[in-house]
Amino acid sequence: MEEKKSRGTGAVTAFFVILSIVLMAGCGFIGYKYLEISKELGQHDKENEAAVAALQQEVEESDGTKLKKKIQESLENGETPLKMLRDIYSDHVVYSYGGKFYFAPINKNVPLNDFNADDFQRNDKGELEYIKEGKTASYKGIDVSKYQGSIDWKAVAEDGVDYAIIRIGYRGYGTGEIVLDEAFENNVKGALDAGLDVGVYFFSQAIDEKEAAEEAKFVLDNIKAYKINGPVVFDTEEVASGEGRMKDISSDKLTDITIKFMETVKKKGYTPMIYANLQWFVSNLDISRLGDYEKWFASYTTPFYFPYEISMWQYSDAGSVNGIQGNVDMNISFKKWKG
Repeated sequence: MEEKKSRGTGAVTAFFVILSIVLMAGCGFIGYKYLEISKELGQHDKENEAAVAALQQEVEESDGTKLKKKIQESLENGETPLKMLRDIYSDHVVYSYGGKFYFAPINKNVPLNDFNADDFQRNDKGELEYIKEGKTASYKGIDVSKYQGSIDWKAVAEDGVDYAIIRIGYRGYGTGEIVLDEAFENNVKGALDAGLDVGVYFFSQAIDEKEAAEEAKFVLDNIKAYKINGPVVFDTEEVASGEGRMKDISSDKLTDITIKFMETVKKKGYTPMIYANLQWFVSNLDISRLGDYEKWFASYTTPFYFPYEISMWQYSDAGSVNGIQGNVDMNISFKKWKG
């Protein structure tokens, strides 16, 4: 997307503060756990001697030696503090933003993906594919807007692209005006004529459900003349510069806005989808209310890191395909849409 979200860097100072808390809190918890469980099992119950011995070992290492060793090994192996924290807090989504680390508990009531990160592999063109049981289990896609200029869609199709998600328009983050992407008509016609599956996305700056419905209506009015068999996407993200109209909206309200758009599109027979990155999904939206909707995940780093079920991954904003001059966003999807 051309409206890019800023991404935080590793916060070394914050990391060591967190490390100190982990060590101190961990020691007290382990000792308490040992005392409570050993009382329940009984020190002289031979059947449970192994369990008691394991707990005793934890207590003996409760000065943090074991954890310190793990941290040392991780750093010596070249792992970043963020990667290490993700390994330690495997039941949380851990990310850094604005110089801080954040820990969001994984909501087990939201459908989780079953991806194996090692199954995401680069082909001879450097493009990501998902390989399952020795076979490619993903589809190659791009998303485009007026910024890609004039596109030779026949050449795009011949380069192995299966689908395109085309920007239909946006709401100005300052003016609030809804604008049709000036290349939409040429792009949608060209992609369909080339035999590609086609979806659309709208960059939202809706501040209430009324505006969300207005955006959905704008999209529906402008796609009704075309055979759109791919998803209709609600693109919600932080603006790259300046302050967007949505900057002070709460997670609950933004989720209400998102659902209003999705349901309006769904009632007309299209497949609604949400586009966001990791931080936006787990912090700015209430993902517990969005389990029924397809998700388009944006992240330009590997290995893959996101616990929840997704239909599509935008893995690069600097891709290259025949028929397009300059960079283009690259995607892989894990399904084909019926439309």
